[in-house]
Amino acid sequence: MKTLYINKLLKINILSLIILTINTHTVFSQFFNDSQNHPSVKFRQISQPDYQIIFPEQAEADAQKVANILEEAIGYVSKTLGRSPRPISIILQTQTTEANGFVQLAPRRMELYTIPSQEFDFQDWLNSLVIHELRHVVQYDKLVPKLGAPLFEELKLALFGINLPAWFFEGDATLTETLLTEAGRGRQPIFSQTLRANLLSDRNYSYAKNYLGSYKNLTPNYYTLGYYMNAKLRHDFGPDILDKTLTRMANFPIRPYNFSRSLKRNGAYGSTSLYKKTMHHIDSVWRSENSTRTVKPYQALNNTSKQDPGNYLLPIEIDSNKILFLKTSLSAQNHIALLNDKKEQKIVTIGPQLEPNFSYANGNIVWDEYRSHKRYGKRTFNEINIYNIYTKSHRTLTKNSKSYSPALSPDGKKIIFVSVDSLGNFNLKEIHLNNKTTENILPGISGYTLQTPAYSKDGKKVVVTGVNEKGKTILIYDLDKKLWTKLFNEERQLISRPVFGLNGILYKAHYTGVENIFYFDFDSKKKQQLTYAKFGASNVSTSSSGNEILFNDYQADGYNIAKSNLSHSNETLDTNTSKYTPIFLNKLKHQENTQNIFSNVGNKMYPSKSYNETAHLFYFHSLRPIVENIDNDARIGFNLASDNKLNTFSSSVGYAYNSSLNANEFFAKLSYKKYYPIFSVNYQNQENLSYARLPVQGGSRLVPFTWRESKTSFEIYVPFFKNWLNKGFSTSLMVNTSYTQRSSPSLALLNFKRSLDFPMQYQLYLSYSTTRAVRDLAPKFGISVLANYQHYPFDNKVTGEYIYLKSALYFPGIFINHSFQIRYNEQTSSGTFIYNTNIPRARGYAHLSPIAKLHNTLLLDYRFPIAYPDWELGPLAYIKRFRGGIFTDFENLDQGKPFKTYGLSLGTDMNLLRYYLPNFALDTRFILPVQRNTSKNAIFEIGLTFNY
Repeated sequence: MKTLYINKLLKINILSLIILTINTHTVFSQFFNDSQNHPSVKFRQISQPDYQIIFPEQAEADAQKVANILEEAIGYVSKTLGRSPRPISIILQTQTTEANGFVQLAPRRMELYTIPSQEFDFQDWLNSLVIHELRHVVQYDKLVPKLGAPLFEELKLALFGINLPAWFFEGDATLTETLLTEAGRGRQPIFSQTLRANLLSDRNYSYAKNYLGSYKNLTPNYYTLGYYMNAKLRHDFGPDILDKTLTRMANFPIRPYNFSRSLKRNGAYGSTSLYKKTMHHIDSVWRSENSTRTVKPYQALNNTSKQDPGNYLLPIEIDSNKILFLKTSLSAQNHIALLNDKKEQKIVTIGPQLEPNFSYANGNIVWDEYRSHKRYGKRTFNEINIYNIYTKSHRTLTKNSKSYSPALSPDGKKIIFVSVDSLGNFNLKEIHLNNKTTENILPGISGYTLQTPAYSKDGKKVVVTGVNEKGKTILIYDLDKKLWTKLFNEERQLISRPVFGLNGILYKAHYTGVENIFYFDFDSKKKQQLTYAKFGASNVSTSSSGNEILFNDYQADGYNIAKSNLSHSNETLDTNTSKYTPIFLNKLKHQENTQNIFSNVGNKMYPSKSYNETAHLFYFHSLRPIVENIDNDARIGFNLASDNKLNTFSSSVGYAYNSSLNANEFFAKLSYKKYYPIFSVNYQNQENLSYARLPVQGGSRLVPFTWRESKTSFEIYVPFFKNWLNKGFSTSLMVNTSYTQRSSPSLALLNFKRSLDFPMQYQLYLSYSTTRAVRDLAPKFGISVLANYQHYPFDNKVTGEYIYLKSALYFPGIFINHSFQIRYNEQTSSGTFIYNTNIPRARGYAHLSPIAKLHNTLLLDYRFPIAYPDWELGPLAYIKRFRGGIFTDFENLDQGKPFKTYGLSLGTDMNLLRYYLPNFALDTRFILPVQRNTSKNAIFEIGLTFNY
């Protein structure tokens, strides 16, 4: 998975304090998802008074289903907030592979990614997704009900992000999906597993650490934290507390600490007090539940480390002393490794996965990886990879496909996997690894989403998890008889990763309220519990002898590898899941006064028609104020922004008054992003000020003069991206030109040029890098190059050209998570561009002796983490990491004395005012000039930046 870091200078104004896009159900989170669909996708729409559903034409069935869910769900989802949502556009995305959804303003829309993951809820995917995202729409309209298009959607989004902590709006939506259905993440023990393990292991972390995360320890995400804090709030103060709190906030949305103060004003706890009471409550309940369960300790076969927590996932024993596993941790990239007597040997580093998985047989390892489209973010793939441990060769088997959870046959000659076709249908496919790789589709079974298949020991049968609206079950397909068999009726259980063992099936479920390994016997049709882990057991496999099972045993520092005897038990399992009820659930269900809203969902067919994108190019949503003073040039004005719902066309028009020049300014912008090149046109009309040297008696003097300038610029941008294994490559080409007309000069100057005819700019960017571990400060290996060329080919009255090159190389440092960076930059300029400088300078250059002309620079950096303190400084700051570095800089290497400065840096990564985003970095530099004739012997710099 590629992670996008957007670094910006800290500029705080009324609209850009913080603007949050709600992303759910996935780790692929970013601000303002503005990617596009492939232009071959044709859309239709269903329009009703409360919503508009825009969907690819082959997704009519999903669109009709969503429409029926909405008709039933809107009232229930709105009930406890006392506000019905305003109409909204809902876009179904069927070309993606990740399970995702989000609600966004500017433009106002909900997006639903229709393909579920291989490890999701025990109900239909769209049911859960619609409820969760619809709750976010209600939250928006409850907190800021009167703001919206065409002027105030961005302001509404900003006020939402400033006022509500992420744990609240995501926890409330997760609680809603749980209370209104018979499933939901609140019913899954894995959802609370990290928090439960920490509390029962006496790791009582602070509010900030459990909410904002840590580089040091494993902490729950804010979905989990928010679920329990919202549940505690409603448990203690009733269902109306949310309505009362958000109503007070909506009456005055710019009140400092609005959320916590409004909770208190309505008789509830403030945020910190609520956190403490929630932790005390669930800790006492979990300890009581744990005392009534049978719990067995399991010895970890792997090394464990509190300083470097990690997961040893999906253990597979390849002989009596060797175990393959998938390693994930804070300090290292994800990789498949071999464990031999607690010694780890890395086999292959892999790329991003939607769910952890791999399989092994006969020297081959197979797994799936997430792959991006080279241009269109709304078209992604999941591809099967194979690696031979003897030849160390790698290849991709299913390119540009939606292929999930591959499993090798015991002889290593076949691969079974889940495939999703263009209509969203789930099937099993089989690949035969002969000289010519062949692929065939197995007969499907209707009404089920299929998950995590596995072969029997003789390779003649396949077991798979099946999911539908009733829950989950286990299905077996006989390859010879071409016959499907269902082992038992669907259950509200998070059944996962079934495999053949003994005379039945081994699988994970949570019948007792904790995930453990269970066994279904073919003859008796009974279920038995095989493991009794305290916090959870999963990912079962049989040993090479067949007499033992290997599995993952969760502890506070991650998943360990454990082993247990495999034998029949006379004790069968009572699978009446109603005997286990998650914390808070019974009381809160009574508040909603409903059991399962989907039991009443209709099957009505709503009229649909073609969606004409051309007719919907403009959607004006926000009036952005302009208040700035740059280089003593004071401007005040506005910019009216428009973005269409499919992210293919953006435009804006604006006006500003320049008080320094007492002049009006006008500007407009268009950007068309549907096809592979992105086309942009910008227009600016403004007053300009300069100085002319005029002769006077006895010499000359500088005289100010003004003129009007109208500039129209044109740009073509061609991006490209490719990822494979742990590597990513991106490139882009940009071509820009403009036409400028000048008029109304205040002085009659002989050499005043009335037009600038199409200066050309060409820019090429190339980047290659490996993925970063959580603790990495930079890629272990990487290179980036930006080349720029500018000239005036169509104007013989203007001469000169400008060429510059920026480059960076990344290498691993001496110790883990250290980084060494080399940046080399070069430029050459002439004519009109003679004074241009667009390459990085030596640090502290403003205090050095001036250089007549800068040709090149060389900047060397060595950076390293110092500590992960997890310090909470009250409500002001939460410090996650201290960083250090040393650097040295050179300028004009081809001339004498290029060595300019060297020094030390110290920085910290933190969150401010308990906001989850943005992440702030406070950096200081102590710079020592090499030259002694500078204005300072030592230079101290400090800067604050942030990223998302």
